[in-house]
Amino acid sequence: YRAWIQWTCGIVQSLLYADFFYLYLKARANGKKLVLPG
Repeated sequence: YRAWIQWTCGIVQSLLYADFFYLYLKARANGKKLVLPG
């Protein structure tokens, strides 16, 4: 039983989602369309 794998994947997914959410909020605050970097 390896719960640490699930915890690690959950944390990584949350960090990726938080980064996207930050870019979305920043674009909304500036009144611009969301542009993903890359």
